[in-house]
Amino acid sequence: METYLTDAELGEIQTFIDITKSRLAEQDLALDVDDNLSNWVAHMRQAPGILNIAATHDPARSHIHPGNAFWGRFENKSGQIIACMAHKMVITENLIDEVRSHRIFFNRRPILNHYPVDLRVEPDVPVLSGRVGYGGGLWVHPNYRGRSLSGIMARVMRNLSIRHFFIDWNVSFIADTPSRIQMAHEGYGMANRTPLLKGIFPLYGKNRDMQMFYMSKDEMLAQIATENQSGM
Repeated sequence: METYLTDAELGEIQTFIDITKSRLAEQDLALDVDDNLSNWVAHMRQAPGILNIAATHDPARSHIHPGNAFWGRFENKSGQIIACMAHKMVITENLIDEVRSHRIFFNRRPILNHYPVDLRVEPDVPVLSGRVGYGGGLWVHPNYRGRSLSGIMARVMRNLSIRHFFIDWNVSFIADTPSRIQMAHEGYGMANRTPLLKGIFPLYGKNRDMQMFYMSKDEMLAQIATENQSGM
């Protein structure tokens, strides 16, 4: 069952968006969103510094449509996209089952070559069920890196998803390296983490130990209120 938001919670989210737009305007940037992930794929195919396009948010490989996904972008005054991120919502009884079955990575058609993953999720991690938001494909133009845009974008996407999809949780899968873990905690503002898997990461088909970062709706709403008070 969808859990709706109070007027106060809706107000905090809008305040966050207003503050964010003002911060971006100071850098001559604007925020926009789009519900067509094919446009995100088209942009990523020609974006500098891209090694691969995540199947998790590619309509050709996952069941992505306006009812469960959108992407956001920051544009400069010339209309050039200088940062973007995709986001989708998964309805599940347990997100880890979506990882185990590989459906979180690609679910457009049946998987012919399915090999078990070495899951390492800690036993005290809560069951991530209901409406789970999952962000991916975060990209910032090389000329605009070092301006904290990735952290702003990560917050924009999960906070919009609270209001748009009424998500109960938000997750990100991050490579298990000190620098990436620090970025997820300090840059993206994700509250909790657990080892996710070791060895083969199905999304890339090669060895890559991964961590899962996660936040509950209550944690996200509390963060929004706190950061609004500080002006982010």
